[in-house]
Amino acid sequence: MDSALIPDGVKRCPLWQFLLFIGAVGAVLLWGVYAMLLCWLKGLNQTNMNDYYGFALWIWADLGVIALGGGAFFTGFLRYVVGKDKLKNIINYAVLIGFICYSSALLILAIDIGQPLRGWFIFWHANVHSMLTEVA
Repeated sequence: MDSALIPDGVKRCPLWQFLLFIGAVGAVLLWGVYAMLLCWLKGLNQTNMNDYYGFALWIWADLGVIALGGGAFFTGFLRYVVGKDKLKNIINYAVLIGFICYSSALLILAIDIGQPLRGWFIFWHANVHSMLTEVA
């Protein structure tokens, strides 16, 4: 039934081996979800910090969104600069996804500041010797 999806010369693993691998991946994912829920429900108590302001709670989402947007714009680079014509069917969606991802990364960074009303401090009180100023 799915033999058309498997390339010639590729051998399938037995079902028990596949389920063992999926079980290991699932256990790691469940452990991560548990840790995420601990941070969200109990705050930064888990890291021995106070939770007056959240610290880096949204960094994981920001990094994931930026990685997805970077992949979308790299697809655009491959299509238009390198000239890969096989990507012509997905390039419009890829550029749109990249734009949405980078726009939402800006929103996530505003949330991660903890005090978005002080976001202008980075421009007025910039530490020109810090790499964080360049990133911001």
